[in-house]
Amino acid sequence: MTRFFRPELDALRFVAFLLVFLHHASPRDPAIYERFVSPDAARALTSIADAFGYGLSLFFFLSAFLITELLVREKQRVGTVKIREFYIRRLLRIWPLYFTGVAIGIAVAIAGRLSGSAADLGSWQMLVLFLALSGNWYFAREGVEWSDNPMTPLWSISIEEQFYLFWPWLVRAASRRTMLCACAALIGLAIAVEFWLGERRASADTTIWANSFVQFEMFGAGAALSLLLRGAAPKFGVTTRIALAIGSAALWFASVHWMQAKYAGPALSGASIVAGYAMITAGCAGLMLSLLGLERPLPARLIYLGQISFGLYVFHLLAIEAMFGFERTFVASLGLTGFAHAGAGLAAAAGALGLTVAMAVVSYRNLETPFLRLKERFSVIASRPV
Repeated sequence: MTRFFRPELDALRFVAFLLVFLHHASPRDPAIYERFVSPDAARALTSIADAFGYGLSLFFFLSAFLITELLVREKQRVGTVKIREFYIRRLLRIWPLYFTGVAIGIAVAIAGRLSGSAADLGSWQMLVLFLALSGNWYFAREGVEWSDNPMTPLWSISIEEQFYLFWPWLVRAASRRTMLCACAALIGLAIAVEFWLGERRASADTTIWANSFVQFEMFGAGAALSLLLRGAAPKFGVTTRIALAIGSAALWFASVHWMQAKYAGPALSGASIVAGYAMITAGCAGLMLSLLGLERPLPARLIYLGQISFGLYVFHLLAIEAMFGFERTFVASLGLTGFAHAGAGLAAAAGALGLTVAMAVVSYRNLETPFLRLKERFSVIASRPV
């Protein structure tokens, strides 16, 4: 079996998760930071917390890159893309943990209803849409706020699965040039939708962010990068790689701070949203290129954390809510204020990260691994480490 495995992509997966974790664990209210710094610095820190959320865009970009790479290699090897095997692989990789997460979300909602606080624990309509792999459209509606249910991040899996409803069929039928045209069409569609929603002053943090057609820009760009590289990896020096990483971070910050592409409020304009998402996409490409083809060996633990990143993503908000709930009780009981309160928050974040890793390890060993071994039987191009 032909094998394609780049450990640096697993490292990038963990980076993407860690950014999402920091996004959810960091305060996004400037007033909280203004207790310690100036208003301008507080706004900058809030923008950084918002920009951490682009770790999800990096997940989308990386997923499209890797799947396109594997499908094109499969087509080159056997002359076609085996559609049935593709969907079996997706089912075995995603569904066991995904529907376990949905079941946890339903259990939390039931517990909330029994305790009389169901309004704070999510929407049954959201959970039903999760079962149909269309949960993102619940949040893409105007005026809907994020749910408090700890399984809310599963909305993003819906977008990914929607993309894969048509992408393997296109790869099987199209030439490389036609696939690149399809990538350009996806990006063009995303730009049109972004402009339209921005001009309507839709919510940047929910209505625009959770729209499948908007996020297809990341998928189109990730797939295009795979096609343009033609299976090769760039040979950059350390200085160039550092510059790419720093430049990507600067683009993400600018996307939030000036374009307000992920601002918790209405969009500034259609042009600002289009420009902001162009910066997000360029940042994803820059981060990918900063690691892709890295010749220096990466720490084995970092690679392993990337391999369990799906579990990290599924369980992280549950861990955050558990640890910060304990932190609020602790702070209230001791009456902590100022830097002592902030220190307790940092300790809670560290504890939540450790708890997330522990849950993901258990999930990977006991739930995911048996299905991953079964998945290998349907693989044409192996993508797991030896």
